[in-house]
Amino acid sequence: MTMEPRFDEVIHASTRLAIVSLLAATDWADFKFIRDGAGLSDSALSKQLSILEEAGYVTIRKGFVNKRPRTSVSLSKHGRRAFEGHLTALQQIVASAGTSLRAGLAEVPKEVVDRLNRDASNRPLDEADSGDGGSEGARTPDLVSAIHALSQLSYGPICGAGCAWAEGPV
Repeated sequence: MTMEPRFDEVIHASTRLAIVSLLAATDWADFKFIRDGAGLSDSALSKQLSILEEAGYVTIRKGFVNKRPRTSVSLSKHGRRAFEGHLTALQQIVASAGTSLRAGLAEVPKEVVDRLNRDASNRPLDEADSGDGGSEGARTPDLVSAIHALSQLSYGPICGAGCAWAEGPV
């Protein structure tokens, strides 16, 4: 059965998305595991779990092990459906953005494309990949790398005044 795409504002926040992603892989997870996996403080995790609990996305179980408090968290059925729907919506967004970006990259100035096609050592990717300076093994940057590189560029010095790209990153 294909999950109906549904963008979920509660899950989409980066910290909650990390938490729900961790919980989706297991039945129950200890508070410490989630805290460390999501890279959050105890108080930040508690706040995010409260938001997810209010939405009905998680079940929180508190107890004691050897006289020490232990908190465990589980993704509810409702939370799992919401997460799967959110992932489906994100996949559709990425797929449509990829099509739009590829179409838009056809209009990118050559200087920008050349800059995208260089590795960190400023060698063309075909030289960097093949190891011998030749064009065997040549590749173009993947979509995520292209988006990242475009977002980091300042186009003013590349194409000069009056260029549509001189306004700054896309």
